[in-house]
Amino acid sequence: VNPCKLSFDESSTPARFTVTMRSDRATESDVKPVLEFCEVLLQMQTRYTILVDAHEYALPPVYLVRKFMLWFKDREHEFRPLQVAVAVVLEDNLWSGCARGMINMATSIVPPSCPLLICHTNDAAEAFLAQETIEAASPTSPREAGGRLRFVSCDDLLEADCPTPLTRKDSGDMGFLTPVASVDFRGRVGSR
Repeated sequence: VNPCKLSFDESSTPARFTVTMRSDRATESDVKPVLEFCEVLLQMQTRYTILVDAHEYALPPVYLVRKFMLWFKDREHEFRPLQVAVAVVLEDNLWSGCARGMINMATSIVPPSCPLLICHTNDAAEAFLAQETIEAASPTSPREAGGRLRFVSCDDLLEADCPTPLTRKDSGDMGFLTPVASVDFRGRVGSR
């Protein structure tokens, strides 16, 4: 039994790459078929969202995750423009903390090039992917060429010449949220 099921649905807009984790622990022999699938996915040159369903999940050995992520790191520049958003669904239990640690390790090797959500329900994942699909298609999207989101620091928001939901308290460097206004980082400002 394979530790995960991989599928690619081209009929979705954008396409959907789904990884369904299973309760069997991954071994060295499981890596090659997954990498071959990803290689085919790369050759298709189709934009896609990624849904990782890890409700049933046996933590893989750390060395396999590292090996897998280093393979992606070597091809990051090829995958970046194709990925729209990633949602990872974890079971809400004690083991999800361990899974989150594994995800943190993986994303430290290859930081996400698109929005990433880690959640506990398929509904939340689907809503996130739907919203990110809309955002990615928008001509006023806050994304740079290549799919990366532009970085905006709290200091940039505090020093901006427009209303912001962040305010400084006293002379500290801590930013605080206030319900005064909402800022749409595409240039529109609205009150709440």
